Amino acid sequence: MQKKRQHFVPKVYLQPFIDRAPPKGFKPGQPFTPTVWVIKAGTMSLPQRKAPSSILWGNKICTLDSDDPARPVVEESLSRLESAYRIVRDQVFRSSHLTPQQYATMLFFIGALHSRVPPEIQSFQNHVDNLIAISKQISELPPEGMAWTDFDQSGVKAIADRALAYARVIGQRGFILVNQTEMQFITSDSPVTHQTLHVDDVPIKCFDPCLLARVPVSARAFFSFVPIGPEKAFVSSLLLCAGSDLYVSSCSKELIFALNECTRLSAGAVIVHNVSKPYGHFAEILISREADLAAASNPKTGLMVYTACAREWINTHQFSHKDGIHPLHGVIRFKSVSLAELKLIACAEEVVEVLIYKDGHLVGIMRDCWLAATALGNEVESIIENFPGGWTVWRDFDAASKFG
Repeated sequence: MQKKRQHFVPKVYLQPFIDRAPPKGFKPGQPFTPTVWVIKAGTMSLPQRKAPSSILWGNKICTLDSDDPARPVVEESLSRLESAYRIVRDQVFRSSHLTPQQYATMLFFIGALHSRVPPEIQSFQNHVDNLIAISKQISELPPEGMAWTDFDQSGVKAIADRALAYARVIGQRGFILVNQTEMQFITSDSPVTHQTLHVDDVPIKCFDPCLLARVPVSARAFFSFVPIGPEKAFVSSLLLCAGSDLYVSSCSKELIFALNECTRLSAGAVIVHNVSKPYGHFAEILISREADLAAASNPKTGLMVYTACAREWINTHQFSHKDGIHPLHGVIRFKSVSLAELKLIACAEEVVEVLIYKDGHLVGIMRDCWLAATALGNEVESIIENFPGGWTVWRDFDAASKFG
């Protein structure tokens, strides 16, 4: 028998989000299948009850062309991992100690949860396809002992390897966040949120100060978050430090709300929970806030400049971002009224990062740069330049070109 229906968000993961209460008017004695609540992520409306077995699956999405249809290799490997995770999950729900092997099982499961969703499978496949296309342009023949077809279905073939790689990334700084508020964690069709954040970005700044790592304000690192159940979630980031404690409790509604927003905004289409209104009375606040933001939207154009110990917003009314004297040399030219902020940036020899925004959208990034020219008036042009390695490398390169 072919295993056609394959869940990219496994049922063992969804079980903690099940609502076991029958709907109103349900007649006692009738067969009842516990369900989850599925809600459209964009509108936060029209909740529907669905059996976990009937959602978040695809037709043979993890079946390889070379597989025995009755025993697809990747799907069966994931099933074994899910069985091992079920035991660890129950330990976590009891806030029990995890052995190193159990902790590794949880990490590997989270890594697989991240790499097995269709967008991630397709993204990796596209990356491989692009590399193959470039290789074929260089040489018509593949490397010795390899065929171009070896890379077909790489997105599926690499799920285990990518899961292990992700587990290694998140393992060192990982901890379990215990939610002690009345607002519970939600999940989605893309359960693992992975972002690159600064230490003063939401949700990092919502964490208790004792959990923040001692890093400069310009620090930029990954943030990984996955709800394990309505009351517990796994968190990992180089911007956070839980010490030796695996379980860390929080009573902050602001933090739980911010983490739920991470899940909702990274969802593909739907969020999943064990009640019809996971945000409770906060849902009305959320909808009202988004409506107010949309009505009062005033998209900004400018530069967010990070130095080693500060960040400054520079309003610009005219700017360009182009290559300099060669492709590795970038130049940002701009005019600004933020002269005080420019003076503060000029005091720092090197700028860690510049984010370029136009009408509220991020349109460019420059790293390892410096303020090469500082305006003394609103209509005078300022210049930021960069070179791989930063100011020191550029200075040495410039000296070598003149005197070498």
